[in-house]
Amino acid sequence: SSGFQISRNQYDMLKSLMSKGPVRVHGRIDATLGPGKLTFVHAYIRGTEHPEREVLITGHLDHPKWSANDNASGSGAMMEAARTLQKLIAEKKIPAPRLTIHFMWVPEYFGTLAYVSNHPEARRCDAAWDDPRNKPDAFAPGKPCIVANINTDMVGEDTVKTNSRFYFTRTPDSVPSFLDALLADVLQQ
Repeated sequence: SSGFQISRNQYDMLKSLMSKGPVRVHGRIDATLGPGKLTFVHAYIRGTEHPEREVLITGHLDHPKWSANDNASGSGAMMEAARTLQKLIAEKKIPAPRLTIHFMWVPEYFGTLAYVSNHPEARRCDAAWDDPRNKPDAFAPGKPCIVANINTDMVGEDTVKTNSRFYFTRTPDSVPSFLDALLADVLQQ
C-alpha cells in the first residue's frame, strides 16, 4: 500500500475536476527499501549516582505543517530546560541529578521508536520480565536503561484557544510501573 501527499493547489484542482464527474489519477512510486539512517540530536546531563539510568526527554524537530507550537515549542522548551538545569548545576544552586537526563530531538512519529528499537538494552530498567527476548543480565547494574520518557510535543499550545488540554498519559495496565504514582505527584505539585 502506498500514499501520496499533494499540495493545496493540487487538491483544489482535483476537487474542481471531481465536481464534474469521475477523475482517474495515476501515480508512480520510484523507491527502494533498505537500511537507512536517522539523525538525532542528543544532550546529556550526567547523573552522579546512577549515570547509566536515564530519564529520556524527547521532542520532534519536524512536522508536515511545522509551526511555533508544533513542535518548536517542545524543542525550545527542551533546549531551555537543558540550558537552565546545566547553568544552575554549574553555579551550585541545585545539585547534579542522581540519574542522567538525556535530551533527544527526534523525527516525529518514528524517531523515539527507532532509537529504542536499536538500543533494546535501554528500553526499560529492572524489567527483564517485560520482554522475554531479553537475556537475564539485560538490565544488570551499570548497563544503560531508560527509567522514563517525557515527550515534549506542543507544550506551548494555548489550550483555551484550541479547546484542548495539556495531558500526561498513564502507562498501560499491562505494563505496571511506578510512573503512574510519580505522575500523580507531579500533577499535584
